[in-house]
Amino acid sequence: FDGKSDKPYKTTDATNPINTYGKSKLAGEKAVQELAKDRFEPAEILLAEMLLEQRNKPEMIKQAAEILQRLAKKEKPDPKVLRMLADCKYAGLGMKADPDEMIRLLRQAIALGDGESAGKLAYCYEYGRGIAPDEKKAFELYKLGAQRRNAMSQFKYAEFLILGRPEGNE
Repeated sequence: FDGKSDKPYKTTDATNPINTYGKSKLAGEKAVQELAKDRFEPAEILLAEMLLEQRNKPEMIKQAAEILQRLAKKEKPDPKVLRMLADCKYAGLGMKADPDEMIRLLRQAIALGDGESAGKLAYCYEYGRGIAPDEKKAFELYKLGAQRRNAMSQFKYAEFLILGRPEGNE
């Protein structure tokens, strides 16, 4: 947008980028939307990410949730889809909050080899988010995430080792 409106912009307002960054961003967004219309999965995932960034726009959040729910039903869904859908389930973004379903989705993504989901589930166990706290399970999941090259898991695993958590870790 060019910033000339005296009212807040709506997603349906015409755009008018004023610089190269704005023009290239708009072109990229349009390309993603076109590819997503053709059900090109990487574009659909990127579109869902873009829509989820619009936290104050419920219609966009709902659209992202619908995309993720459809993609999660595939025979072998992309772990990133499961992880993003788990975030929606936890926070109630575009759907009713469901911590049990969040945990199930993270476990499914971990089974598909996802290190970031291991770190997220470890966090849930460490702090009791959606599941009963269990420091030993958190430790094991941070270790798994670290082995799968997830930076947050590597940091937390090292922190647990340095602090001697859980008691008597090896």
